[in-house]
Amino acid sequence: MDGDALHRTVRRGFAAVTVPLCATTIGFERFVWSDSYGVTPPSAFGVVAFELLPALLLVVAAAYLALSVLADAARYVEPAEG
Repeated sequence: MDGDALHRTVRRGFAAVTVPLCATTIGFERFVWSDSYGVTPPSAFGVVAFELLPALLLVVAAAYLALSVLADAARYVEPAEG
């Protein structure tokens, strides 16, 4: 495995772990913590840590996975001759 392939594998692995972790955090914030403790802590840290950061990481990781799959598919599809 060359260096570029290793870097892609590590980045995809990180993104593949980030997606379910962020989704779980968002679900906990909406359904578990809100029932037990009320809403997100009213500080700026609470908003950033429990609302903005997981949502941003989820979107970025999912977009990276989707785009990397499309880029790999484009490498293997041969252009039409004609």
